[in-house]
Amino acid sequence: GTCFDLWPPRASTFVEATSFTMAKPSRKRGGNQNEKEDESGKASQLRDEGNRLFAQKETKRALELYAKALALLPEDAQERTAIYSNRAACFLREKKYGPAVLECNKALQLNPKHPKALRRRAKAYESVGDFERALVDIEAIEKEQGENVEKEVTDTGKRLRDHLLMQRAMQARAQMQKSRAQQGAVKPKENPNLVKFRCSLEEDIRMLTVPAGITYHGLLKELRNLYIGHYPFCVKYKAKDASMVTITCKEDVAAAYAVKQDTKPARKAAGLGGGSLPAPKAKEGKHPTLFLFKCPEREVPLPPSDEVPEGESGTEVYELDDWLIDFAGLFRQQLGIDPDGHVDLHNEGWDKCNAALDSAMKMDEADALLDQAASKFQDVAASGLFNWGNVYICRARRILDVDSASKGLTETSYADAWKYFAMAEGKYVEALGLKPDFQDAVLGIGQVYFEEAKLKQTETLAKGDKHSEKEKLQKAEADINALFEKAIQKFKEAIALDNAGGSSEEAEANGSGADAKAEDPSVASHGLVMWGNVLYEQSQIQGILGKEWKGLFEASIEKFKEAGCEQNDIQSAIDNHSQNKLAAASAQAEG
Repeated sequence: GTCFDLWPPRASTFVEATSFTMAKPSRKRGGNQNEKEDESGKASQLRDEGNRLFAQKETKRALELYAKALALLPEDAQERTAIYSNRAACFLREKKYGPAVLECNKALQLNPKHPKALRRRAKAYESVGDFERALVDIEAIEKEQGENVEKEVTDTGKRLRDHLLMQRAMQARAQMQKSRAQQGAVKPKENPNLVKFRCSLEEDIRMLTVPAGITYHGLLKELRNLYIGHYPFCVKYKAKDASMVTITCKEDVAAAYAVKQDTKPARKAAGLGGGSLPAPKAKEGKHPTLFLFKCPEREVPLPPSDEVPEGESGTEVYELDDWLIDFAGLFRQQLGIDPDGHVDLHNEGWDKCNAALDSAMKMDEADALLDQAASKFQDVAASGLFNWGNVYICRARRILDVDSASKGLTETSYADAWKYFAMAEGKYVEALGLKPDFQDAVLGIGQVYFEEAKLKQTETLAKGDKHSEKEKLQKAEADINALFEKAIQKFKEAIALDNAGGSSEEAEANGSGADAKAEDPSVASHGLVMWGNVLYEQSQIQGILGKEWKGLFEASIEKFKEAGCEQNDIQSAIDNHSQNKLAAASAQAEG
């Protein structure tokens, strides 16, 4: 597998009550006009330098400079508004939502209609689940900007209203069930043979009671009900050797519970993605802990077919009274996919087209509107082809995962996987034909080449001849490296396309651009992560072949750093490199 997920987990719902101290003025206010202008100029320079550091992701240093700038300004200076707002952006990046709200409050005391402060406070409130307060701030922006309100603001308002709708519906449903239980209409089944798990999703800790002997399919359903609106995620447990093992079947569930019971697990740490992610820092109690890691749905292992009851799929089935709400929460809030996005683009395209028809007597205006409408339909078509390609990627991965876990990979398995990877590439190429600067499609083609290189490696090593692993790889080395190089070329193209659009983070710090773009990972960041993954895989192959591998390995780590990956994830990649593991084992044996 890869060293890093393309899409990092979303922000935790935990509010960190961090205290912080603002620098005090070094001397009393006053003096002549020249001194005040000089201090204002110095404050402006400090603010600009802080903006530059923020764009370079040096958040702590940016906070220090912003504090120094505030110390030079009078308490009622309007210049303080932007600085308070920028400090809030720093705290949001560090997921310190309490301090972010406080900074926004200070900015809004000086300027109650400051749009960036309102948006950042709304983002902080949303991150901790306070959707009502977040919506109040967004509606204030909508009211102030009127017809000129930005699409991002209206989208945020729509998302928050969906959050509130789901939250209130779930509260009403819980109250109704509680009322029925009190009236004796609903009697919970008594099961004397129950087990308890401590569940950790980022920093959200909850307890789960399930029947002993529960299957992976059943456990996944219970966890999805426990963390409504947070799926997809994969489930792991920490083995006795401290490695992280992905749960994929009933035996793994038993092994996870056995670790805490100090009995021999039924399965060792060889699950999908085992050891690829660090465990969250969480206090352990007397119950076994399940660690939940957010990931794309395609990376969630499917339950074995014998664990899924007849007539039921391996995915969640919702009751009639709440499936619509959970469906909306699943797609709109957690996966980052708007199920109505194509409809919005479609309607917007027709609105432009109708406006052009209404302006038939003004041909110049009609031409411009028709061009905009054509562009919207082009985006719809390109996005559809891109998602079509994603489906084929999922088909290929499913074949490899399911066959590997059941009957083992066969020639048919490999042939089908190659077929679907080729079909995915074809759809990405079609999408680029419609929209040549479609960055996601370029990344998708690079991902296909990367997957094909790993498939070639797996297929080569699986051959049942008498040659050693090294000898097998020597025969396929040229083909594997050719695919890796093609992948790198595509990632470079995607990064170049993204950079051509300008640095959204630098624009954010200087007062322009959208807030979300400044804090969400860019296409360039994704491309750098995947580029690093390719170099990482190449270095492992070079190590097996007995060739120089450290240069490629060090280059991969640099790419991860350049992409802004967390240091603990980078350290995990370093520790899990095959050659580093061999070196550590050798040193331990000698010791």
